[in-house]
Amino acid sequence: MKKQQSYLRLWRWFIPICLVLCCSCRATRHLEEGQVLLKKDPILKHDKKLRESVLMGGVRIRDNRRMLWPKTFLHIHNFGLSIENRIFSNRQPIEKEDIPTGSSAKFLYWLKHKVGEAPILIDTFKIKQDMRGLRESCFANGYFYPQISYKIDTLRGLFRPKQKAKLTYMVNEGIPYKIRDVGFVVLDSADTTNTQLIEETYMVLNRIKEPILVPGNVYRHADFSRTRAAFTNILRDQAFVTFTQDMIRFAVDTSLDVNFPMAEEGPVREKWLDIDVEVTKVPKRFIVKEIIMEIKDSDGHIPKKSYLRLRADELSKRMRDSLDLPFKRLDSTTNITFLVSPLALNRLNFNFLAERVHQAEGKHYYEREVRRTRQRLQELGMFQYVLVDHQPIGKESLELKISLQLAPRYQMKAGAESFTSDVALNASIVPNLGANLSLRNKNAFKHSELFQLDLGGSVGWNSIKLGRPDYYSLVAESKIQFHKFLFLKPFSFLLPKSIRGPGIAKLSPTTVLSGSFRSENWGQITQLTPGLSLTYRWKNIPFEDTELTSLTPFSLKYINPVVSNENGFATLTEALPDILKRDFQRRINSAFHFSYTNQNYRSTRAHITHFYKATLEVGGTLPYFIEQAALWQGLDEDPDDHLIRGIFYGQYARLGLEGKWYIPTGRKTELVFRGLIGGGTPIRKTELMPKEGRFFVGGVNGMRGWQSNTLGPGRVGTLGDLGVTNESLIDSTVTSILAPGGEYLFELNAEFRFDAGTYLELALFTDAGNVWVNPGEKSGWSAEKATLSKENLRLGWDAGIGIRFDFSFLILRLDFGQQLFAPDLVSGWVIGNDEVRTPGSRRQWNLGIDYPF
Repeated sequence: MKKQQSYLRLWRWFIPICLVLCCSCRATRHLEEGQVLLKKDPILKHDKKLRESVLMGGVRIRDNRRMLWPKTFLHIHNFGLSIENRIFSNRQPIEKEDIPTGSSAKFLYWLKHKVGEAPILIDTFKIKQDMRGLRESCFANGYFYPQISYKIDTLRGLFRPKQKAKLTYMVNEGIPYKIRDVGFVVLDSADTTNTQLIEETYMVLNRIKEPILVPGNVYRHADFSRTRAAFTNILRDQAFVTFTQDMIRFAVDTSLDVNFPMAEEGPVREKWLDIDVEVTKVPKRFIVKEIIMEIKDSDGHIPKKSYLRLRADELSKRMRDSLDLPFKRLDSTTNITFLVSPLALNRLNFNFLAERVHQAEGKHYYEREVRRTRQRLQELGMFQYVLVDHQPIGKESLELKISLQLAPRYQMKAGAESFTSDVALNASIVPNLGANLSLRNKNAFKHSELFQLDLGGSVGWNSIKLGRPDYYSLVAESKIQFHKFLFLKPFSFLLPKSIRGPGIAKLSPTTVLSGSFRSENWGQITQLTPGLSLTYRWKNIPFEDTELTSLTPFSLKYINPVVSNENGFATLTEALPDILKRDFQRRINSAFHFSYTNQNYRSTRAHITHFYKATLEVGGTLPYFIEQAALWQGLDEDPDDHLIRGIFYGQYARLGLEGKWYIPTGRKTELVFRGLIGGGTPIRKTELMPKEGRFFVGGVNGMRGWQSNTLGPGRVGTLGDLGVTNESLIDSTVTSILAPGGEYLFELNAEFRFDAGTYLELALFTDAGNVWVNPGEKSGWSAEKATLSKENLRLGWDAGIGIRFDFSFLILRLDFGQQLFAPDLVSGWVIGNDEVRTPGSRRQWNLGIDYPF
């Protein structure tokens, strides 16, 4: 009985609500006589001289918002009106400016005015405002006398007007005004010598790569703001510290008309104008009287009574001795005043800091030098912040103050992490999960040296089903970074004179010494890898990050894999071809590495950006020279590519090129392309390319339809194609461990990324690529399917969809890739192919961290 009564109550409310919804389904139901609803957004008809988006920027009238069906929010508003008219008809209608009281009134207010949207009506006053906006849009883009009109088309139903209308704006832009000449006028100058300097500055502006006001270009109102900002920056950079944008104005003369006769169409009148850039007032130039560098300790303040004032030419020998301040930390050529906390006194080398200040006392103030000073100091990494400010202390002089706060010298970080890595032997398709402990000293020897010790471990899985880890590693790594070049003084004569000596600091040089020890396990293999390396990095253009170079003249790793015979795996490796057999033997990897990067990448969709990187790697050079020295001394009786008997080292050379392009296609959409090409070859006595020199494709950051490293080489599909006869011992994990890779690489990737919510991003992607090996008898390959030949020149091709959760500090990525063309199949095509007995093997789920490229 109770259930029946509850059902009756529900039906009692359900039927009236349905009736109200049906009564409010018409968008024009509640319109009064004479009111006309706007059917859709205004239509624009124009001469196509300006982009429609530019013109529509001045139009404010828009149709009612839509979501699930046409005019969704208007129907919600009408639903509220229907309830109000039928249930609360005895009350005054609730308007948008009212403050409702009572639950029912608040509900109706929320329904009508918060969620719902009132009907957008045809309003001649708003139309005139839009026409004014269209005229201003034309005027701002050089079309001073446009002809603008509008038309309202009232729609009719079967028997009567629908009370709906379409609004159309007709715009005839006319003839644009073009710039004939740009002049420069100084109306007032505080110093008669400034006029010549400003004229020279204007000449500099005309010589910049992208001039703004250019004769022959169409008048653009936005160009004036850009020109004003450019002039101000240049003048302020020429020591006119108090110069502001308000001191620049523009005089436009539109009285010029020129006729150009056309052969068949008759004369066409072109509109021309002259522009005078007028500097209304030019202040005096300022000179830096004193430079003060205030250094706070990591606690964030300097005690007022106990800070130290240090200036080299003011310190007596007795004062230096009391502070334990030798000349090598603050010599007499350092013309900077330091205000230092006593706690920070013994942590700094003041000469080192003074070298990074590009201003000088007694010289004019230049903002570009201030920006360089800030950048040079921020690069050190030992300061929490760097602030540079100036304070006038006279009519023509100022005080330059550089405020610094030291970061804590020691830093310890511990926690869990997840990362994606396509390691040669790691076939993981989900992020490795690990723990890490990092210890840092940000100022090891008082010159902002960074010493870092990292301890960590991780595990990985070969299947998204997880279960027992297929991979784990333990890592210990230490490195120290210096903000200069070490060990290169004897070779300084090779550098250009402009950057020789102290000038080389403009390129922000760094030297990194590192040592590491890694223990990895793949079930059947346990591999120990200690290593050492020396790396130099610098910027090719002073104070810019667009061109970067990295040089590693010395990198040495000893790789010691221990292969177990679990499930006959050791027996299997003994039956492999020579080139694969060496991957499971003790070896030394030594490489000379050089890379050059040119990029203007920014994490924004506002402009097209690019990233280009070229790498050159030569392996085995150091062991080769050691071996030659041993032969010369008669200490080595085995003159092949074994440094010590039984320990192989490979000599090879390889070159790689990578390009990325980020193309915005909308405010929330982006096209991303990547291209990879590479080639390598063994050199000198090495006949077989070592594993560390080969290329691999497939995995979460490349060919996402294949498991890591399992695509190719060439048309190879199984290890039987490489001469492995006992394939009964091989599962998918072992296949990826035995992956041969290749000596030649070609890969293309493309993604279309678009936002689907606050933290959600979707992507449609496709990948194509493959690797090949060098043909020939000495290559060690017996399989004809693997070599670079016309028959094997086939690319793997996949496509798929990706879901990305962007939390700003972390991007979690899930990609589903479907193989479309597989080189190992006879026909190549995967879908509908009878050769594919298990379609699931041709699909791949990839869980990754960050974007793939």
